[in-house]
Formats: sequence, structure tokens, C-alpha cells
Amino acid sequence: SPDLSADGSTLYVSDNEGSFYAVDAGTGETRWTYDLGFAPLGSPSTSDDGLIIPSGGRDGHLFALQDEGDHAEKVWERTDLVQRGVPAQAAGGTGYTVVARGDELVLLTFDTESGETLDEDVLPGATGFTVGTSIGPDGEVIVPTFLGEIYVFK
Repeated sequence: SPDLSADGSTLYVSDNEGSFYAVDAGTGETRWTYDLGFAPLGSPSTSDDGLIIPSGGRDGHLFALQDEGDHAEKVWERTDLVQRGVPAQAAGGTGYTVVARGDELVLLTFDTESGETLDEDVLPGATGFTVGTSIGPDGEVIVPTFLGEIYVFK
């Protein structure tokens, strides 16, 4: 699933081969390509200033890229985390995604500038992958799973 830059000029999208693309939304021309090293299973999250957090995959870890116009640069990387969900970024430099902890799925709250863990909350009984992460108007974080469960965190 694609994501748009804040100004609507760039479309960010990945393929099933592990490539991530920045595409000019007006012309359809590829601006740059980045090898993720895994096939993501959902949309990336893009901040207003071009910080991109790709979604996870079966073996994808958590990291952030910065769109530099003609290329992407890795900002930080967390190879200790296997991402099992679609990330979301909130104002103030806070990000959310689901990661695997053994057999459990955990909602990870992290600093988008450094990748540092701020908080973790278990999704009781959840298995597999999550299909989205949304932030509600009062700051609640909503996480639906592939199997149809919905978790809400305040």
C-alpha cells in the first residue's frame, strides 16, 4: 500500500521483492529506490519532514529512512526487533508499531528520531501480524490484527 509525502508530491511504495520506491506523484517517474532487505507487508509511515518508517514483514526489522530528494539515507536501525505490523507516527516524535516478543505480539512505542523504546504493551492472545496502526483524536492507539481482533491502547 502506498503512502504520500506531506506535500503530495511523492508516493512511497514497496514491492514483494524488498525494494522501496519514491515516485514522483505528478509524472510517475522513480526518484530513488532503496533495498529494504525484506518484503514489507503494509504501508510505510511518513512524517511531514520526510522521515519514513517502512512496515514490517515476516523477517523485517524496525528502521527509519530520510528522504533526501534524490536518495534515501538510513537514520537509525533496530535489528533486535522483528516488526509484525504497520507503523504510525504521531506529532512530537513518537512512533508506534507491533513487534514480536517470542510468541507474543507487543505494541512498541518508540522515539522516531532515535528508534529508542519508550514503552511496550502486550496484545493479549494476538498472533500473526497486525494490519494497521491508527492514532485516534484523543491519542488512543488502535491496532487491528490479521485475524480480526482489535486492540485499543490509551
